[in-house]
Amino acid sequence: MILTDPKTVPGTVFALALLGGCAGGLKAGDAQSPTGGVAIEVLVTDERSSHALYRVDSDGMISFGGGFDALQDRTTWAAAMTPEQIDTLQALLEEHEWFEGPPLGSDSPGLDAEGDRQAAEPVHKIRFDSLAGGWRATIHGRASHLDPIVEFLREIAQARHDELLNSFPQPNQPESGDE
Repeated sequence: MILTDPKTVPGTVFALALLGGCAGGLKAGDAQSPTGGVAIEVLVTDERSSHALYRVDSDGMISFGGGFDALQDRTTWAAAMTPEQIDTLQALLEEHEWFEGPPLGSDSPGLDAEGDRQAAEPVHKIRFDSLAGGWRATIHGRASHLDPIVEFLREIAQARHDELLNSFPQPNQPESGDE
C-alpha cells in the first residue's frame, strides 16, 4: 500500500519522522554514467529494531548503512558495483517497471486479522531517479515489484563480510602450519 496521507496508518507519523533522513542528495547522472543515470535509495525498517539503507549512485557505487546509521542517513560501507551487477540491476528495474513509476502497492497489506497494521512488516522508503524522471514512495509490507530489487541490493551489500569470512580456514582445509 502506498501511503499518501501519513495520518491514515497509526504510527506512520513517527516512522516518517525517523525515515526523513533519507531525503539527501540522490541525483540521476548522465547517460554515460555507469548506471545509465540511475540512482536509488531504499531504507528498509520494521520501525523498531531493524533498519537497512541501500544507496546506488549514478557513478556505480553502492553503499550500505545499518541500524541507527541507516536512520541517520549514514552509510558505513561502499564499493563499486561490477558491470554485471549494474546490468542485473538495470534488468530488474525494467522487469519490475520502476522506470514507469513506483511499485503499485503491497501484496501483503501488513494488517492483522483485526485490520491493525503489523509492526513486524517492513516499511520501505524509496527514492528513485533516472534520466526519464524520478519518484518517491513509502510502501508498507511486501510487494512483488519491490522485493527482488531490495534482495539484490542486500546480496551485494553482504560483500562487506566477504573479506572477514574468507580469512577463516575453510572446512577440510588445513590451517597454515598444520600438516
